[in-house]
Amino acid sequence: MELKLEDYARRIDRFYYEIMREYADDAPTTKDLEIFIRPSSGYLDVWRFVLQDNGIKSGFDFKHSLKGEDCFVSRDVWNNLAKNPDPPWLFPKTSIDAVDRLHLVPSFIDLNYLPKNEWESYKFGMLESVKIYLSNIWVREKKIESSSLIKPKGNRCILWKDDAEKLSLLAKLLSEYNFIDKASIWLEHFNTDPLERTDALPIKWGKNKYELYYLLRNLNNLEIRESYSNHFEGIKEPPWSGNKPTEKLDTIKAILKQVN
Repeated sequence: MELKLEDYARRIDRFYYEIMREYADDAPTTKDLEIFIRPSSGYLDVWRFVLQDNGIKSGFDFKHSLKGEDCFVSRDVWNNLAKNPDPPWLFPKTSIDAVDRLHLVPSFIDLNYLPKNEWESYKFGMLESVKIYLSNIWVREKKIESSSLIKPKGNRCILWKDDAEKLSLLAKLLSEYNFIDKASIWLEHFNTDPLERTDALPIKWGKNKYELYYLLRNLNNLEIRESYSNHFEGIKEPPWSGNKPTEKLDTIKAILKQVN
């Protein structure tokens, strides 16, 4: 149940609003409430950076509208808002920086703008101020899932974004050409389900590391969400520039053609 704060509170003095459950029809009855903001205007500036093989970061920016999006603020910001006796409140513009420097944090950041790998990063800013009215502030019950209280075990599997048959074929070919000991070991670290985790030991690569780097760099259908060393023994983190192959890549390239 969600209610606007103005329908769910009364001013008790010139500084603070008090949530009054008995004055709101169908109001939440638990003590675990969260207050959030849904702006009616404004936008977030998003910068996405990608570290290239040559060690240089490339970046591009775009705007994401804040209209109707759930946004959250820190307790200190709420306290400052509550002390202002005359809404609307003005959130000042902020320069491009890390997410923790934002005064108004949209929930869509966690859904859309978390780095997918080691060489991707994001920065955010609000280059125009955002005006918030009392009607933009909402209250609802917190949704606390019991599973969220339990820390998951193991590393997140490498997400395979293609059909499972191609994943099995990749593991089989790598085993046949002695890049790995067993196909089953490879498959323990990959999954098509983004929620799956693994406790398996890192994969031992049986040949030249450059071949593994080339394979990972050129596979089109995977997403690595943990450190590479969690999945591959002795592998360093990207970027992998400057390496010279000591063996031909014909076999790896042939495997890639079958699974990409």
